[in-house]
Amino acid sequence: MGHATMENRHGLAVAGRVTHANGTAERRASETILKARRKAAGRRITVGEDKAYDTADHVANLRAIGLTPHVTQNRAVTKAGKTRNSAIDERTTWHPGYGMSQSRGAMFECIFGWCKQHGTMRKTKHRGIVRVAADFLLNLIAYNLIRIPKLLAAQPPRVRGHQHKARKLHPAPPRRPKPNRHEYRNSPIQGFSADC
Repeated sequence: MGHATMENRHGLAVAGRVTHANGTAERRASETILKARRKAAGRRITVGEDKAYDTADHVANLRAIGLTPHVTQNRAVTKAGKTRNSAIDERTTWHPGYGMSQSRGAMFECIFGWCKQHGTMRKTKHRGIVRVAADFLLNLIAYNLIRIPKLLAAQPPRVRGHQHKARKLHPAPPRRPKPNRHEYRNSPIQGFSADC
């Protein structure tokens, strides 16, 4: 079973691992990979995961490692008619970053979709964890190599050279005179602030 970690800003695969499939392989592989990513970052990081990871022990393990789990809440109704209790509470879900992590989850499936459709992971030709892992990691590298030129093409062009020698692309707007401080009291809009 292949496991991959994607960074949210650009959608690149940053880590991958192959394990034997069992009931807890995904959660244990996630903890192992993310522990290494947390150590490399040197600070607390957030991690978005789907509702299969919404178990009390997994969320507790991620918090113990020093991660903020943005796991999708699994509040499904059981066969007995009871609603499941999610391990993720309002301490996490109220934050705007939680919603951003959840919206990026669909992009993660593009990695596995590409590996199956264009790569060699639809049906592997190898046997054994080591060979399958090598093939899986090569697919992740190929995905990144396909993705990076698209990211570079989407960036706005930079002005090369020193700032004082650079040609200005757009002239500066003309300056307006500073208004009287009492002028703002009668204005219908007092202020505007947005977090981007």
